[in-house]
Amino acid sequence: MDFRTTDTFRADLDTVLDAYADAALAHDLGPLTPLSAGEVAEQSRDDDVIHIEVRYRYQGDLPPGADKLVDPRLLTWVLVSDLDLKLRQSSLVLKPDHYADRLRARAVETFEPSPDGGTVRTTEGRLAVHVLLVAKAVERALVSGLVEWLTNEATAIDAWIAERSSPGA
Repeated sequence: MDFRTTDTFRADLDTVLDAYADAALAHDLGPLTPLSAGEVAEQSRDDDVIHIEVRYRYQGDLPPGADKLVDPRLLTWVLVSDLDLKLRQSSLVLKPDHYADRLRARAVETFEPSPDGGTVRTTEGRLAVHVLLVAKAVERALVSGLVEWLTNEATAIDAWIAERSSPGA
């Protein structure tokens, strides 16, 4: 299932990209519905490219009957992100800890300045589930959860940036 979503940040483009490059970000944001808090597994930098691997657990609802084919407790993965600061885009690959033969997801995030001085992030990707009988319903649930999480993440990053830039932070 293809998806596309756009989120807006109050902070300017460079500040948003700096936030994504900060190793503390994933941990500091905590859990954002419908995912668990992120646990940074790896982070490195090569010139203008930040490589980050963050582990998540899906905590949202699945369609009726899906739990007979997929154990919701095993819906964990590492989100591998390569953020290119020069190109202002990030490539994302979801690497499941379990069910690697049943779940695949990739996306590209593009960051642009918005006319009001903030930042617009456009995320375009594809998520595919290969589970008999419920694949489309599970794809819809996961994409819906992903879009919700991206919106929640943008709001949380705005708050994180504001907190760090306030006097005494």
